[in-house]
Amino acid sequence: MNPPSGWVRIGKIVAPHGLHGQMRVYPLTDFPQRFLSTQELALELPAGPVVHQVERAQLQGGMCILKLAGVCERSEAEKLRETFLLVGEERVVPLPENRYYIYQLLGLPVYTEQGRLLGKLAEVLPTGGNDVWVVQTQTGQILLPAIRQVIRGVDLEAKRIVVHLLPGLSD
Repeated sequence: MNPPSGWVRIGKIVAPHGLHGQMRVYPLTDFPQRFLSTQELALELPAGPVVHQVERAQLQGGMCILKLAGVCERSEAEKLRETFLLVGEERVVPLPENRYYIYQLLGLPVYTEQGRLLGKLAEVLPTGGNDVWVVQTQTGQILLPAIRQVIRGVDLEAKRIVVHLLPGLSD
C-alpha cells in the first residue's frame, strides 16, 4: 500500500520508548538527521494523515527517538507501533541532479531507446550493489539493473523513463 497522495514516508514507528509517549522510529530516509530539524510530521492513520508538532528528536544507534505533541503516555505510543511518519512532498530533502526519490519513479512508463513501450515501473528492489527496477509489462515483469548502461534517462516532466536493453534482459 502506498502513502496518501502528496505525502512521503520518512520513518516507521517500531516501539514505544520510555513512559512519556516517546517512540523509537526506524528512518526510511537517506537523511535521518532531518528528524532533528523537522518541526512537524504526520502520522499515516487509516482516516488519513494527522499532523503533529515534534517536541523532541534524537538519533540513537541508527534509530530516532521521537516525541510528538499529543502523544503523552507509553500506551498511546504503543498504539502507534507500525505507523508510518510522513512529510509533504514539498518538504523532501532536495537531491543532486540525476537522482530521484523512488516515489517519483513508481508508475512511470518505461520505453526503450527505440521508443517501444515496455510497461510501467512497478517496484524498486535494493540489492546492495545497485537497485533493480521491476517493470510490469502486459505479459509479466522485466528486471532491470539500475546502472548507467541500462537506465538512459528519466524525465519527470514528460513522465517517462528511457532504457537500453542489454542482451538477455527482456528475453
